[in-house]
Amino acid sequence: MSGLSRRGFGLALAAALASPALAGAPAGTQVWRVGRVKISRIEESSAPFGMRPGTFIPDAKPETVTGLAWLRPDFADETGAVPFATNGYVVDTGARRILVDAGSGEGKSKATGRASTATSHFMQNLAAAGYAPETIDTVVCTHLHADHVGWFTHKVDGVWKPTFPKARYRVSKGEFDYWKAQTENANERLSFVENIQPVVDAGLLETVTATYEAAPGVRFVPTPGHTPGHVSVRIASAGAEALITGDFVHFPVEFAHPDWRYPSDYDPSQATRTRQAEYAALADGRVLVIGTHFPYPTAGRLVREGGGYRFQAQP
Repeated sequence: MSGLSRRGFGLALAAALASPALAGAPAGTQVWRVGRVKISRIEESSAPFGMRPGTFIPDAKPETVTGLAWLRPDFADETGAVPFATNGYVVDTGARRILVDAGSGEGKSKATGRASTATSHFMQNLAAAGYAPETIDTVVCTHLHADHVGWFTHKVDGVWKPTFPKARYRVSKGEFDYWKAQTENANERLSFVENIQPVVDAGLLETVTATYEAAPGVRFVPTPGHTPGHVSVRIASAGAEALITGDFVHFPVEFAHPDWRYPSDYDPSQATRTRQAEYAALADGRVLVIGTHFPYPTAGRLVREGGGYRFQAQP
């Protein structure tokens, strides 16, 4: 093959197929085409530069963050503060509509990081993207923390009911079994009671393996450490690929420091190993990386830089 090498041609083709976000998406959403699959970001909330250095990761000193010029202006300000968003994603294959993660919800007793009574824009943004609740046929989640399962349910006449009545909810068995058995942490137990148990009671929840395939080309990838059964979601179509991260990474700044640890990780050593392995695997830039807690611009490519990696956003 003249000009480009075979590998170079393949990377160029994959980059073309995994397009940047499409123009014209409603506010609070972004849309990407990954081969023949459409992925829509559904933003629930966003806190511009709401996290101070050191509050989210102890090693993230202001001077460390501000020293990474590629973070500005989208992923850090001049003081080193970083933005934080809560997103879900609709993976639309044409035949299937799969919701990946469902935010914090409204009216819940506890939501990670803020009061659950805060206004959620998730359902409005989902509707604006063209997806009424009854059109979602599958709901999956990367893990069962409260800010990923809040819209699993909503209140009807004072009772928590499944939000997506025609969907099958599928959760990795290791994750489900761990949180079902939790009795010591009252907040986590309450989250299970409000968000998960009503779906179980309605007969809509099934536990699956950590390599479950939700649809052809849409599958779980085990990424444990943040929680015991944490998974990411890999999408492959027509030679293009994307990865919805979940919480094995929270902020783009973490890519520069694969050894950093996140305080809320269930198993910090395993979480670090997962990050190091995933960063290395993603570093050829072939896979579109879509961060569950990344603000706009939410997706991009990972490339090696120094002893770590740099995130090249694709608006």
